[in-house]
Amino acid sequence: MKLLLTSTGITNKTIENKFIEMVGKQPEEMIVAYIPTAVNVARPTDKRWIINNLIGLDKMKIGKIDLLDFSAIPQEIWLPRLKQADVIMVGGGNPYHLIYSMKKAGLDKVLKELLEEKVYVGCSAGSVILGKDIVTTAPKKYCEEIPEFEGDKALEYIDFSIRPHFYNPDRPQYTDETTQELTNNFQSTFYAIDDNSAVVIDDDQVNVISEGKWKKFEPITK
Repeated sequence: MKLLLTSTGITNKTIENKFIEMVGKQPEEMIVAYIPTAVNVARPTDKRWIINNLIGLDKMKIGKIDLLDFSAIPQEIWLPRLKQADVIMVGGGNPYHLIYSMKKAGLDKVLKELLEEKVYVGCSAGSVILGKDIVTTAPKKYCEEIPEFEGDKALEYIDFSIRPHFYNPDRPQYTDETTQELTNNFQSTFYAIDDNSAVVIDDDQVNVISEGKWKKFEPITK
């Protein structure tokens, strides 16, 4: 699999260049399927990050951008559209709602097969759900509309967790101390990345590219 896991999409030239390299096409030849589903129950009123993600793609002169909320349409509509895309980009918002919606629609059952030929770009929640656990500071009470969802297990495509928006001025609670506490609580390796960094997974190779700040956290056992 080729995974590009970010906090908020393609924000700088380093990430952009890696993205183009991973896809293996020029931007004007690409079809990007953008999934905004996680935003549906996200708490902030201002959801401008979705617009910013799309503006970033537009500035790259992506050939076609397909806005695709799979939770709103049947599988016979969304699956062919994902199959024709070169890139599946999953936007941020509420990770519990996102993974619940994926399981309800059946996307969790076909995504890994789709990613044998496509590049996955995660933005915030879209990155978090590929890890071992859903890790968020948002209490699960904000997901009362999905009582069937139990536990914190994510898709486990990767054997570590992502802490997006690390060191961001608008997220002062995301510090070394709180991230180490999460790492210890979940007993999982964490890659904490700011909005100018990305974790790149190319088959079994894991690397971080950055024009900002990032840090790898390992659990401390007492």
